[in-house]
Amino acid sequence: MRLKKHYSSREVTVQTGLTARQLQWWDRHGLYTPSVPSHRTEAGGFTERRYTPIELLELMVLADLRRKGFTVFQIRRLLQTLKTRFNTRLYEAIEGGGPVTLFLDGPDIYARTEKGDLYNILDN
Repeated sequence: MRLKKHYSSREVTVQTGLTARQLQWWDRHGLYTPSVPSHRTEAGGFTERRYTPIELLELMVLADLRRKGFTVFQIRRLLQTLKTRFNTRLYEAIEGGGPVTLFLDGPDIYARTEKGDLYNILDN
C-alpha cells in the first residue's frame, strides 16, 4: 500500500471494512476523531473526513477488534486507558516503541509495560 498524506472516508472504508456511518458515529460520539474533520462548504455541503496513515492503521486495528466481537464500549476503554494511564496512542502500542505493547487473549486485551508488568485493559 502506497502511503498518502491523508485518506478520505471512502478510502478508509475500503481499507478497514468499516462503514461510512460507523466512521461518522465514532467521530460524532468522540470514539475516534479524524485529524481533518468534516466541515461545511460554501455551497452548503460537507467535506469528507480525512485520516492520516497512522489513523488508518489504528482504524484497521479497531475494525479487526469489532470483527472479533469487542464492543464500542470496550474499544473506548482501550483508547482512553492507553491515553490516560500510559500516555500513548494505539499506533505506538501495536507498532512498538511506545511505553506498552498490546496483546489479545480471547475476550481480553492486555498491555505489557517496558518493565514487564501486565495489565488487563478491560478490567481497569
